Amino acid sequence: MTPDQLRAAMELAAGPGRGTWLGVEGRSSRPLFRPGDEALLVPITGRLRPLEIVAYEREGRLALHRVILVGGSGAILRGDGASSGEPVAFGRIVARAVGRRRAGRELTGGTLRWRLANAWSVTLSLLRWAAWKARSITRGRPAP
Repeated sequence: MTPDQLRAAMELAAGPGRGTWLGVEGRSSRPLFRPGDEALLVPITGRLRPLEIVAYEREGRLALHRVILVGGSGAILRGDGASSGEPVAFGRIVARAVGRRRAGRELTGGTLRWRLANAWSVTLSLLRWAAWKARSITRGRPAP
């Protein structure tokens, strides 16, 4: 689904608590989202907050990454499985991920289970990044 198709689907599904389920293909947002999962995407309302997951346009496709830092004209986003972030203009950020469906089981935002899964994903992401940085330092390569 392209970013424009997602915007159109979200307009059709507009309503309180409603959104669009979209299949996940890549591995950059593991462990919260795995290939084969579906992400529940809703339109962006209000301000972006660090640590939430958003869908954004990347090379004509959608990508799910976590907000690391919010600035004046955009945000730094990073996949939980990635070692570095990338700056993304607000205009390229098209939706918030507020839920996950895996093997028919739904986990949605606002629930304790969603918050715990999100916190676990952030913790693993930080540990992965720290291990990658330590390996880079011990091998004499600069870490980002």
